[in-house]
Amino acid sequence: MAVDYFHSVAGHIVQDVSGTVEVRTDAAAVSHEFSRYERLTGPEAIEALYQDPESESIRGAMLYKMFSRVVEYGEAYRGLKSVAAKSGRIAGTVVSVPRADGDQSITRPPTLDSFMQVSGIHANSIYPCADNEVYVFTKLDRLQFGPGFERDSATKRSTSSWLIFSNLAASGSKELTNDIFVFDSISKRLVVLILGARFNNVRLSSLSKVLSKVNGPTNESIKSQTTLFLNASIKKHPNTSAGEERNNAWVVELSLDNFQYMDEECGPLDFSKLSLEDKPRKQ
Repeated sequence: MAVDYFHSVAGHIVQDVSGTVEVRTDAAAVSHEFSRYERLTGPEAIEALYQDPESESIRGAMLYKMFSRVVEYGEAYRGLKSVAAKSGRIAGTVVSVPRADGDQSITRPPTLDSFMQVSGIHANSIYPCADNEVYVFTKLDRLQFGPGFERDSATKRSTSSWLIFSNLAASGSKELTNDIFVFDSISKRLVVLILGARFNNVRLSSLSKVLSKVNGPTNESIKSQTTLFLNASIKKHPNTSAGEERNNAWVVELSLDNFQYMDEECGPLDFSKLSLEDKPRKQ
């Protein structure tokens, strides 16, 4: 399914986001791939970062105080509880809020946003970044949910938690690329892959100028930069009964080959003011 988002600027239609949502049925192949990544990067690497006396650690409310120079997160999006980083690697702990009654979505915007925040705090508060600049999430290569995400955890617990491992590398003079691995804190199994998350360096003054064009004059800080992407929730098939095997229903891949919010005229756009629509891709 092709997903596109458009907006109008001075009477001109501008395409902001383009991506592909694919529902996969080869659960065995996905499980095999996840097992391979588990062997390369397991929970042990996360524990090692937390225990390393030379790692840089941030916990509690201080995380969102550091974010606040650029981003103001609502309470529902404050799931990141702690991080520990060293030598281009970072570990994090994310805790979700209880599901609302009747919520059957697989992709939960606040929780997935918190996964991305691990790389966001790494790029903007631990990796060298000038005070007048910021690294902004601009593109994603792949988001893959494993069979164990949510089905065996959040559906049975009022609050769920995850352990995050991410690595960071410069992929250009002003770009950082992150791969993010999400483990269920109880089963210790890999449940989500987020590969090729790109953060680009921009000046705060330029970003504020662009956002004022899109949103109008405001004194508010920039809202969560990933909300647009994460609100593309994929729900379980309505015909799947409570006791039915759900492998096929839960193995979901979101492949974003050109996921950007940079347009030629305006530059970055504020995700919090936009929403995704399911539209056929133009030929």
